[in-house]
Amino acid sequence: MLAKSYAIQMLLCVVGLAALCVSTPDPQDLAGILDHGDDLGLLGPHFDVGGTEPKERPKMLYDDPYDDLSDDLMASERPAYLEERELRAKIAALLKSERSRSAEEILRDLGVTHVPDDEAEEPTGDEEDEGNSRRGKMIEGFDETRDPPPRRNGVDRFIDDFIGRYSQRSYLDAQENLIEILKLKKDMKKEVISTCGGVISVAEGAEEVITTPDYPSNYPPSSKCTWTLVAQLGGDNSQLRISASDFELEGAGCKYDFLTVTDTAAGINEVFCGRKGPKDFLSFSNSLTLTFVTDESDNKRGFKLSVTGVKSTCGGVYDISGDEPLLLSTPNYPLAYPADTKCHWLVLSKTLVGVELLSYYINPGSQDLLQISTDGFSDLETYNTRKVYVSKVMSISFTANPHLAKSFPEPGVQLRVFPIDETRECNKTVTVSVDSSVVINSNKFPRGYDNFLNCFWKIRFNVTEGYIGRLKFADFDIEQQTNCEYDYIQITDQVQGKNQKYCGFKRSLVYKTNSEEIEMAFRSDESNLIFYKGFSVYVSLEKIRVDECILEKTDRDTWVFKSPYLPYAFPAYSVCNVNLYSERSNRFKIRFSKFLLQKKEACIKGDYLSVKDEAINRTEVFCGDLQGYSYITAGNNLSFSFSSDSSNTAEGFELEIQRMTDGNCGGNFMLNPGASLDLRAPGNKEGDGDCVWVFQGNNSVLLLDFNKVENVRVSSTGMYTNLFDYNERTLDFIDPSERYMVLSREKGVKIKVLAYQPFYDCGSLLELNTDPILIDNLGVLDCSIQVKRPHDDEDDNQAINFSLLSMSHSSACAVKLFDKEAGKSDRLCESDWRQDYITSSKTINVTAIVPKNRDENDFMLLVQPLQFTCGRTYDVIDGKIIVRSRDMDRGETCVYRFKSNNDRIVLDVASGNRRHLSLISVSTEGTFQTLKPLSSYSTTSLETNKEFLVVIKPLPRKTNFAIQVIPQPRVNNMCSTCLVLNSGSSGVVRSPSTDGLTTYPAGLSCDVKFEAEKEQQTVVLTINYLDIPKNTSVDRLSIVRGDSEAVIDPSRIPIKPFTLIEETPFSLRFLTATDNEYEGYEIAYNVYECGGVVTLRNDDRISIRSPGNEIYPTYTRCVWLINTDIMSFSDRISVRVVDFDVHPSDSLEFFDPLYSSSPIASLTGTVKDQTVLSTGNQLMIVFDSDSRTVSSGFELKVGPILSSCGADIDTAVVEEGVFSTLEYFPNTDYCLFRLRPSDGRVMSLSQVDWGESRELSERSKAFRGEWGPRAAEGCQSGSVLISNTGFLNGSQEFCVEESIPDVMSVHDLLVVVRDSALPPASFSFRAGGCVRELAVSEVPVGSLASPSFPEYFNGPVSCNWTTRSPLLLRVTFLDLDPDLDSFVLSDPAHSVNLTGAQFPRYALLEGPSAISFSGFSRGVRKGFSLEYEAVDSRGEWKVSEGHPVVILGRPGPHDRPSAWRVTGPAGIRGMTVLVWATYIPSDPECATHFLQVAGGVDEGVRICGGAGLKTVHVLGEEAIMVLHSTSALAVLAASVHVMV
Repeated sequence: MLAKSYAIQMLLCVVGLAALCVSTPDPQDLAGILDHGDDLGLLGPHFDVGGTEPKERPKMLYDDPYDDLSDDLMASERPAYLEERELRAKIAALLKSERSRSAEEILRDLGVTHVPDDEAEEPTGDEEDEGNSRRGKMIEGFDETRDPPPRRNGVDRFIDDFIGRYSQRSYLDAQENLIEILKLKKDMKKEVISTCGGVISVAEGAEEVITTPDYPSNYPPSSKCTWTLVAQLGGDNSQLRISASDFELEGAGCKYDFLTVTDTAAGINEVFCGRKGPKDFLSFSNSLTLTFVTDESDNKRGFKLSVTGVKSTCGGVYDISGDEPLLLSTPNYPLAYPADTKCHWLVLSKTLVGVELLSYYINPGSQDLLQISTDGFSDLETYNTRKVYVSKVMSISFTANPHLAKSFPEPGVQLRVFPIDETRECNKTVTVSVDSSVVINSNKFPRGYDNFLNCFWKIRFNVTEGYIGRLKFADFDIEQQTNCEYDYIQITDQVQGKNQKYCGFKRSLVYKTNSEEIEMAFRSDESNLIFYKGFSVYVSLEKIRVDECILEKTDRDTWVFKSPYLPYAFPAYSVCNVNLYSERSNRFKIRFSKFLLQKKEACIKGDYLSVKDEAINRTEVFCGDLQGYSYITAGNNLSFSFSSDSSNTAEGFELEIQRMTDGNCGGNFMLNPGASLDLRAPGNKEGDGDCVWVFQGNNSVLLLDFNKVENVRVSSTGMYTNLFDYNERTLDFIDPSERYMVLSREKGVKIKVLAYQPFYDCGSLLELNTDPILIDNLGVLDCSIQVKRPHDDEDDNQAINFSLLSMSHSSACAVKLFDKEAGKSDRLCESDWRQDYITSSKTINVTAIVPKNRDENDFMLLVQPLQFTCGRTYDVIDGKIIVRSRDMDRGETCVYRFKSNNDRIVLDVASGNRRHLSLISVSTEGTFQTLKPLSSYSTTSLETNKEFLVVIKPLPRKTNFAIQVIPQPRVNNMCSTCLVLNSGSSGVVRSPSTDGLTTYPAGLSCDVKFEAEKEQQTVVLTINYLDIPKNTSVDRLSIVRGDSEAVIDPSRIPIKPFTLIEETPFSLRFLTATDNEYEGYEIAYNVYECGGVVTLRNDDRISIRSPGNEIYPTYTRCVWLINTDIMSFSDRISVRVVDFDVHPSDSLEFFDPLYSSSPIASLTGTVKDQTVLSTGNQLMIVFDSDSRTVSSGFELKVGPILSSCGADIDTAVVEEGVFSTLEYFPNTDYCLFRLRPSDGRVMSLSQVDWGESRELSERSKAFRGEWGPRAAEGCQSGSVLISNTGFLNGSQEFCVEESIPDVMSVHDLLVVVRDSALPPASFSFRAGGCVRELAVSEVPVGSLASPSFPEYFNGPVSCNWTTRSPLLLRVTFLDLDPDLDSFVLSDPAHSVNLTGAQFPRYALLEGPSAISFSGFSRGVRKGFSLEYEAVDSRGEWKVSEGHPVVILGRPGPHDRPSAWRVTGPAGIRGMTVLVWATYIPSDPECATHFLQVAGGVDEGVRICGGAGLKTVHVLGEEAIMVLHSTSALAVLAASVHVMV
């Protein structure tokens, strides 16, 4: 009892009871109070253990409520029959409520007399036990032992001593007065309240239970109950907590039966129904209103609610002796605290406790102060959220600044104090939960740590919903090393995939995880060069803040949604989920009044607000700075979700949400597959507001069509943030979607919505019925679907229509359609967008085309079955067939087929009105894909040797025409035929091929004649493929016009497709000598409706206009080829744009054959005052229009720019010479020279020195390949452009006055000189060298040598030999300059430069291969010579050390030697070939039949006859075995090893 008295006096003295500090406990007695191991120096700053009184009272931040109490309140005996809890509550309440009166006056009113301390009896041990027994006995049905012991704060300690020291007589006199004054109830447990409504007062420590009427039976119908709850806990800052232990009401959106909880002070009105009741609902004030409403039907069990009071505290002394945490908060928390608030808490514990700041949102400008000391009585420091506070004594102070006017109320402070376990042991498992934490220290912390430590801790988090695990290092001081290899802490988190080391000195190190278990290891090495403290880590669970956002209704149609604690920064790890539903509105308009969140990774991490629109099941996510932004939702049911992480907390957000109701404009619509919707906006005036439509497919994909619209905003996701502006020209670009939002302010807008059944199953069969289907591959790259039309019977009047509606990869084709019946494959690309692809085949394979880089390829393909009930199929065999319009079904689309049986047939159409021809479409290929309107042809007479397909649209009245089809004689030789062309004719001409092969035979003499039926036609020839010998004297493809013949030289067509333009009549002639070595050609021809060949003479100026009158037609292609009169090769062509208005989907392109194969200019849209200038005397202009909206078109003015400087030189006629701008001086502003190569020759170009000194350029080195672009700057005497690729694009530019390197080329060599004066630009040229293809099929063995061999060659010179067959080469001589010359052997897998190699040298080249030589030495080197032999390559093997290869060989199928190549790793000396057995019938000298084994740099050996084991060593990194025998008995077995 003495120890207890001393402890009470100490505590009261600490909190300010100066009167109780009159006597100082003896150190011996004080030691009995403290636990074993507590430091007596704890009280040093204020208590003299030696017994002297402190000089001054400890400084307090406020006046303690117990300052007026003194020792004379102590009485002697406590009553035996007074219930302790009631008395405790009475005295505590009275002491707090009567602060203006002294304690002595209060007790006198209670009839309590004072017993001085010296008269109080010391209780014996038995009396103490008896008193303790009395405290635990049951009084009036209440067993206190079943309740957890009440928390003992400073008031409790005082009351304990008060009760223990008052006499029994005094309490007997005071009992009646106490009960009457305080009106306290004896039984603190209330009966269950099941009445319908009423006022309920909740006392401290009491629990009220509220149920629905008749609970647990079903509640009655048509009821309304209202309960008013008031917390009577001795202050206005009390709160109420409500939790539902059972809850079942009718659901259905809380429209019928529901419970409403109203907190008037905070403006909160929450509604509960179904099975979701209130859980730990905490009021903001001391009163709540509960309203329960039911309708007349569907009654449920009801609910059972528990109501308890929560008393807020501000200051006091607390002793934590159990495991329960302690909550400390400012008055009225979480509402604003008073302006003059001062709180001081003192927490004492026998074990370690920690402090966690649950909420602390004080405006930094308010100067309010939260301070803490972990030393009990030392100076307080400002609370730092990054630090860890752990101690047995905590002193916490909060002081508000009463002199600073606040524009917003401060939410205040709430802290959680809880017990903590401490461990220094290694290899231990620790567990933390919501109510328990652990501190792990290094073994000697803070006095260092031992060497050779290898400790680990397994940390288990009993994670509950709303919490995360946290390791917070209060101190971290470990030896530093870059990779943390000496001393370190390692945290292994397998769930989060982390295994990270930490070392050095770190401040505020925090690790957070969602895992339930992690491992932490600490390792130290053998020594520490300096002192390190070690570490102390606080392991706990951190609460994720939930639902602290505010949603309040400001008027009838407006809500405001705010982030937590606005206008202050919201807390870290905060989560809010709020739903807003309005039955009286169609949608909401949301305005971001304030919005500032951190922006990280497209709003998917960090802090963000998401808004889910339940009407379209789409979520929009917001972050960053969006203040002032506003948008419209699709529906009237929104789910808001806000989440913050641990970093960069920002200002927050405030959203203003307004109801929107659709009147006679707008609405929300749901469409099923096959449904359609036609809507029309009323005649609203401009500015009346947006009409908002929201369309959503129910298992369907939608497609929009508009009419009478100038501008409309459409979102293909249904979300406002994805709205884009569309006009009448761009409406077709709206992709199909499952949902749309449409906004428009125009009057009379018409919207048609079509819903299609989607199909997503890649790799399956799609069987069509009568409804269209929309195929969506959902981004699957390797997607293939087989589409089958309805019915299996033969029906030529059925078809399938494919239309590409959407594709994501605009630079590639999206879909390949394979028609197995027709034996053809077609691609749908961007140019085919929204165009019909119709086929009559029963089955089509649809395959997604995978881009080369495997980028995304999403596409949507509309598949629609077609059934034509009008029409017929005819076989045109013997006689003519006539079909008349009068026999057709009017109002129906009619389809007719005329089959030719590979004979030539002719179709004619006779009509009295040409406008009727626009109703007829014809295909000469017999396919829907190649259908063209008959009106686009220049004649109504067409021919084919395949099949006519005729499709006739529904006929109007008074339509009259007839179709006649007659057979023509068979064309015996398709190699020589005549094509009669009209406007719109098109087709493909291919070279003949040998049966079963793709190559053409020898001895062909083909003439394909192109003639026009009436007027002369311009034919555009596009060379898509060309594979013939470069030596045109062997096989020749040419264009013949009259007596002139122009050879198509493959060496002058470096890039394909290549375009030629010719005028009828002309012939395409093909003569062949090679047999099945080349694949020939494929040339497409087209006769367009407009265009032609234009020749400019002298100063001619002509106009070129787009076709049509006011607007140009759709599906139009025009090609103009413009030439000058070829008086000078350097004449140029100028095109000036006079007028230009072309739809963005159409284009006008300009091609310059001397500059590039790509357009040099492309015009679209609206263009003014632009000029296009050609490089030479040719220019091609191409105009294309598609099926979309057209415009007025264009007008161009075309004229020549004459130049007399330049020449076109044919080196087949003039092998060498000189050209110079001096010849044309002074007309040298623009000069163009072209050198054309001859067969098998290489052109070389060298600058001619006229005696002037030239600056030596660093670029002036021998040319060895194609140049890249290069520009010359600051030229004084003009500039020179040189290209050896045949195109000036990418040419190199030099100044005339500088030295220009030599150039060689096998293509056209172009030289342009600009602004040249003196000195002149002069060059010499020569055609020499050797370029040809080796005809090894005719001559399988031969030799090659450099020019002039064995004499010295005179560079520059170049040779290039190619072959398609494998070759065995033996280099017999080499004399080259490694710096100037090059000798390269190459095939698809290898390339080797033999310039500095030794000889003899063997090499095996796979086909196709090339032998290239370029020499720039001048008369000092002899070059090279080699022998070659065509072989059958039997493959290549790779050998490495320890891994030999084994070869079993026989002769190949051809009459050639068989060869094997073995390659080893780089840097080896050579290889060892073990020939285990051979049998090669031969002569004794091995002259004709033998096995040759050779290395890359040695002759090797020959083996023949029957031989056993033979070992051959070859040098180099390559071994070659060649079997020179065609005998069926020849065989070999060998192994190849790396030489060691």
